[in-house]
Amino acid sequence: MLVVLLSWVSFWIDLESVPARISLGILTMLTITTQSSGQGRFPAVSFTKAIDVWMATCLVFVFGSFIEYSIVNVLARREKINANAISKASATGGIAQVINATIRAGDFRQIRPCCIITCGQTDKSITALLALLPSPMQGYV
Repeated sequence: MLVVLLSWVSFWIDLESVPARISLGILTMLTITTQSSGQGRFPAVSFTKAIDVWMATCLVFVFGSFIEYSIVNVLARREKINANAISKASATGGIAQVINATIRAGDFRQIRPCCIITCGQTDKSITALLALLPSPMQGYV
């Protein structure tokens, strides 16, 4: 149980500290595996023992924390790439490029309704881009 709690400490480690989180995950995974392999001293039986279920459950929780970090790492990288694309578009061009980059990135939170109303009346390319927005944003046109 303590090893499982130790693997959950990785939830509080900074996302950018990859070596710390990976080493903690591997260490807890190897510890649970070593503890499970020490079950050979018990007599062999044909049914599943409670200790086997307990160790398998602990292994699932430790592995789950390891997988959680992998998913969070991938999502954080995608968000960083999308934010860089949007900031680059806003630095190099006008509102049409920002909206276009935002639509490609799929992050509609960056589009401001006041910009859509102001620019949508004067620029036909922006109006064409706004047609691609999901229905909650179409009410601002």
